[in-house]
Amino acid sequence: MFDISLVSCYNARLRLQRRLVARIGDADPANWLELNPETKFEEHIANRQRWTERANLTLQRALLEGALDAVFVDGDRLHPIPAYAWENKAAAARAFKSGRLILDVTLPLKHQQRSGMHCHVPAVQFAEWLKGGDWVSLGTLPKLPAARDFDVKPRLISIRQPSDKDFIFLSEALTWLAFSHAMEADALRDAVECQFAMFEDREAGIQGLEDAWRNLRLAVGRGALKMRGRRAAAFPSKAEAVFPGEKAFTETVSITAENLHDFCQIDITECELRYPLPNQESVVWADSQAAADSALASCDYVYRDVAVCRNDLMKIKPSRGAPAQPSDELPPLAKDKLAKWFSALSTKNRNKSQQDLWNYCQLAHPGHSIARERIRELTMGQKQGPRQFGEKATAK
Repeated sequence: MFDISLVSCYNARLRLQRRLVARIGDADPANWLELNPETKFEEHIANRQRWTERANLTLQRALLEGALDAVFVDGDRLHPIPAYAWENKAAAARAFKSGRLILDVTLPLKHQQRSGMHCHVPAVQFAEWLKGGDWVSLGTLPKLPAARDFDVKPRLISIRQPSDKDFIFLSEALTWLAFSHAMEADALRDAVECQFAMFEDREAGIQGLEDAWRNLRLAVGRGALKMRGRRAAAFPSKAEAVFPGEKAFTETVSITAENLHDFCQIDITECELRYPLPNQESVVWADSQAAADSALASCDYVYRDVAVCRNDLMKIKPSRGAPAQPSDELPPLAKDKLAKWFSALSTKNRNKSQQDLWNYCQLAHPGHSIARERIRELTMGQKQGPRQFGEKATAK
C-alpha cells in the first residue's frame, strides 16, 4: 500500500481543465492555435482542442518547473519522474490522455526501463497547487520553460547498434540504416507518435525509413543481404484454405528479390511484408488506413516475422554513418563548425529553446560531443538574462 494519496496525470489534467473553464470563461484559452471550423460540430471540436491544449501546457509547465512532482507506479513501488522527462510536448499530451508517460527513446536504455508506466502526482501537492492559482496565468505559454534538472539529463544516445543476434527484425534493420539508431517496433512507434529525435520532422523521418527500405531491397537483389520470414495466411480464418492441413504460420523461408518485387510494402510495427495497392506507401503502420486497405486487398498470404542477417546488414553503411569510437568518448565539435551549423538554421529554428537546439545539434553531429555552454553562447551572446539550461548550468 502507498503511504501517500495519488492522482493520475489523466485525472489531474481533467480537473485542471475544469478549473480553467470556470476561471477563464469565454476568453480564448489557446489563441495561438490556428483553427478554422466551418460548422457547429467543427466549432465544438475546435473549442475542446483549445481547452485541452491550454490544460496540457499548463500542467506540463508545472511539472517542468517543479511546481508539481510526478511518480511512476510500478506495482507497490513509486519511482520519481525527473522533470526533463516532461520536455516533449507530444509525449506529455499523450500521458495526460492515457495516464502513461513514454520516455525519450534516445535516452540510455537504463533510463528507459519505466517508459510507458502509469504516471501520477501526489494528491495533496496537486490540491495545494490548485489553491495557489498560479495555473490561471498564461505566462509565456505556449513557450515552455526548461526543465529544472536539465543539466543532469543524461546525454542522448545518437548511435545504437542492432541486437546481437544472427537475424534481427526489420524495425531494427531499417532504423539502423536510416538513423544509425536501431529500435524495436514498439520503440519505433513511440518515436513516431511522440516525435522524438529523428522524428521531430515526422515527414523527414518517414522518408528516411522508406529510403532505408529501398536500400534493403536492393541489397537483397544483389545478393548482399539474406532475408527470411514466415509465409502465412493473410487472415487466420482463411489459413486452412490457403495452407490445407497446415497451421497459419508455416516454416521460415528465404525471401528473394523476386518475392520483394511483389511483396514490397512493409507493415513496420508487425514486421510483415504485404502485397500493396497501387500507389500506396512502401512503409505503413499497423493502425494506419493504408495498412488496413492493404490487408483487405492483399493476396491470400503475407510474410510475417521478417528478419535480416545482422552480419550482412552491418556491411551496409548507415545513411548517417556511425562514429569510429564509442559515443561516450567523442571529440568535441569545433567552434567554427558549430557556428556554421547554427548560421544555416532557419530563423524559426534559431528561436527554439536552448535545450531543443542542443538536441538538434547532437543529432546532426553524431560523431561529436556538444558542449551546452557553446549553445548558450550562440543564442545568448554576452547578454544577461535567465538561463534556459538551469541556474547552475555547467558545460559537460
